[in-house]
Amino acid sequence: MRIAIVCEKANCYGGASVLAALLASSLKRKGFDVACVSLNAPMKGKSHLEYFEIDKWYTPKLVFPPKALFYQLYFSLASAMRRCEKQFRPDVVINAYPMGGVDVLRKTRALKVLYVDWPLEQVLPPSREWLYAPVIRAHRNVLKKIDKVVCNSEYVKDLICKYWSAYVARDELTVIYPCIKWDMFQHANSNRRRKLVCYVGRLDKGKGIDFVIDAFLKADVEGSELVIAGATVFPMDTGGTID
Repeated sequence: MRIAIVCEKANCYGGASVLAALLASSLKRKGFDVACVSLNAPMKGKSHLEYFEIDKWYTPKLVFPPKALFYQLYFSLASAMRRCEKQFRPDVVINAYPMGGVDVLRKTRALKVLYVDWPLEQVLPPSREWLYAPVIRAHRNVLKKIDKVVCNSEYVKDLICKYWSAYVARDELTVIYPCIKWDMFQHANSNRRRKLVCYVGRLDKGKGIDFVIDAFLKADVEGSELVIAGATVFPMDTGGTID
């Protein structure tokens, strides 16, 4: 079976990117023929290592600037998908990038799966909804043609029901939690491990770091430590200093 996975960019780190990388790698190891559709191909030092296991990449010849989101989705990413459709001929297309659903999945004859880690409406800033109105309309129109919607948590499923109730029925949604590299957490002598709670991810309020801190303090596990590690491209917005 031939499976095409759509991601926005291979040359970036983040939740959506690592999900797409792990999904592509896992399917490849299971014996499926896997191809990736992206705005760029992976580069050493800029991409998740799992992407390098995939030898078929379809990228657009013309990429618009990041601010030209509408054009990126409608022309750049969609043109790469058309090339994939013509040359790779996938049986299944999994769109692992929520905003990529605008035109990427519209015309493909393959089984269309949308994997949502965060709905489009939660990504766009409310103050600029008018600017992205054409993208949102087109995105919702494409939802009617999706064969399956997969959510990465029950919380995201609830958000999808809130925003997409007119396009997708709740009983048509499936929840599959993100995979974990369990071998990374295996140790020969687990009794000697430190009681360490670690948050790793983007540092902004939307990631719920304040909830992590509150939960850690309420748990009050003797001898435990909380470590927060990450970076952000945006100014920290925590509503004040967290002590």
